[in-house]
Amino acid sequence: MSSCHRCGGVRNLYYRRSSGEVLCRRCLERLLIRAIRRSLGRIGRVRYGDPILVAEPAIPGIWFASSVVLLYKSVRDHRNRLLVSIDSRSSYSKYYSRLWGDLASELEVVYTDRYVDIDAMISRCLSQDSQLDRYVCLKKIDTVAGVYVSTKINIDKVAVLRSRDQVPAIAVLGVLLRDPSTLIETHLYRDTSAGVHIINPIHDVSQEDLAAYSYLSGLTLDIGFEGSRARALEVFRAVSDALSGLNEIIYRSRETAFSADRAIDFIDSRLSSSAKNRCELCGVKIDVGRDLCERCLFLAGSLKDLSNPL
Repeated sequence: MSSCHRCGGVRNLYYRRSSGEVLCRRCLERLLIRAIRRSLGRIGRVRYGDPILVAEPAIPGIWFASSVVLLYKSVRDHRNRLLVSIDSRSSYSKYYSRLWGDLASELEVVYTDRYVDIDAMISRCLSQDSQLDRYVCLKKIDTVAGVYVSTKINIDKVAVLRSRDQVPAIAVLGVLLRDPSTLIETHLYRDTSAGVHIINPIHDVSQEDLAAYSYLSGLTLDIGFEGSRARALEVFRAVSDALSGLNEIIYRSRETAFSADRAIDFIDSRLSSSAKNRCELCGVKIDVGRDLCERCLFLAGSLKDLSNPL
């Protein structure tokens, strides 16, 4: 009979392909929490007691609820308040409190739709001409909505959750489109000119590990999407399938992963080398005299207070 390679447990086991280990749920959780804490240490923007707003993706993955739980367990010893922005009009918003269970009372929910029309943002993205533009636009919704909401509730730390597997695809599309505002979505952290720090605490965690933890912990958010969100999911699947081999190539070893991250930073700096200012919503470098990059400006039409976006 198989058992956990770390503690010898025989229940709730998961074979982790990247390391060749068999892990139980508890040991997997410890491993993921350590990875998140290492990322937070590298970020260096989160101080003891700082509140953090977690931005809900336009189309949450099955591991979104579990990622929030892992982030909460990673920062609770430092007394960091964790708030989660949720679109109350979505068909799945009511499932979160049930999934989080006892932790639901510890997490503060901020209803995104008080400030942002997520459905309108999704529709704007789907109106783009190319499939690639639709994809990168949809990927930017959580950043724009999260930062905008954070400025309304006076919080300067926003967590945008991008698993390690999502980084190569977004980076390749940023290069193909020659778009620094897409490339910046791969960064571990970035600062906006409005004083908001955008962080990605699961930058070094794989989607496979998150999905396994979600399943073993009963935190899987696996429900149907409707309307424009269902169409957005089709876009995600089509582009993700086309780029699925990138992760196996780039993350085959620590050396190639490190080289890929360095290459992304270099290309990003070359594409935005002449820019002096930073976008108020995503932090990408832009020309002096502008407040928002083109992609954020495109999405800003769905913000509730158009006369004064920030």
